[in-house]
Amino acid sequence: MGRARTLLLVALATTTASAGPAADEAERLFQEGNRAARRQRWPQALAAWQASEALVPAWQPAFNQATVLVFTGQPLAAWAACGRALEREPPADRRAQVEAECGAIEAKLLASYAAIALEVAPADAVVRLDGAPWLPPRRALVARDASELVVERPGFLPQTLTWRHPIGQRSRQAIALVPEPPAAPPSAAPPSAAPVAAVAPPSAAPVAAVAPPSAAPRPPVAAAVTAPPIAGGPDPAWKWVAWGSGAALVGASALLLADADELRTPRVFRVESADAEAAWSSRRDTGLALAAGGGLALVVGAALWWLEDAP
Repeated sequence: MGRARTLLLVALATTTASAGPAADEAERLFQEGNRAARRQRWPQALAAWQASEALVPAWQPAFNQATVLVFTGQPLAAWAACGRALEREPPADRRAQVEAECGAIEAKLLASYAAIALEVAPADAVVRLDGAPWLPPRRALVARDASELVVERPGFLPQTLTWRHPIGQRSRQAIALVPEPPAAPPSAAPPSAAPVAAVAPPSAAPVAAVAPPSAAPRPPVAAAVTAPPIAGGPDPAWKWVAWGSGAALVGASALLLADADELRTPRVFRVESADAEAAWSSRRDTGLALAAGGGLALVVGAALWWLEDAP
């Protein structure tokens, strides 16, 4: 209590300069608040200083309110009053005292609050902090670690951001709005412009490709001579394939038929007549089929030979 009372008494020694009826009334209220404070009548002192500040916004009544508010357990209101006192430019010989007292109040509050301050350009931009208007000077103590900030002004691009400000720290933000880009001019053609049509003049007549009368007749152009088609049938290679296949099949047929005849001998029938009979039938049938196929191939080869020699 002793330190607060000393600061209060120092502030009480300062008076407001008088100039006009409003200033005289503000001075009277200021001194009334000082007398109430000396008697420790804090509510009367605060009321008198608030009325004096409302008439003439001076730093002295605001600072006196701060010292009493923090002494009576109202640190948030004391911090706001200290801010008003600093904004009103105390004289050089008192500014250090005011700054020290405001710093002590803020340090006590930082245990539960974050101290934030904002500067914007242009200065007349509209600022909203968590949806509520935030008027200059933009300083606040908030009991949260983040705030939603919106800054806007006509003719500028708005900015919206989430401001992170930890409890127990001082955070300062500076925002400069960017002007809106100028609108692009329309690219449409003027209504009087008409498309140009590529039309030939009506007097132009088509030019006929007529040879001059003195030109001598040209000889007819002979067509390119091509070789006549070769008479005859298909490729001669096919006849040899047919003949070779026929001969092979006929030869295999002869071998199988001869082998079948061997199986019909008495010696084979005496040993195993059932197996010999089955083998004879199989080889005979296979040999006859090969003979028929070979004969057909020979006939095809002969036909191809004849077609090749045909005119």
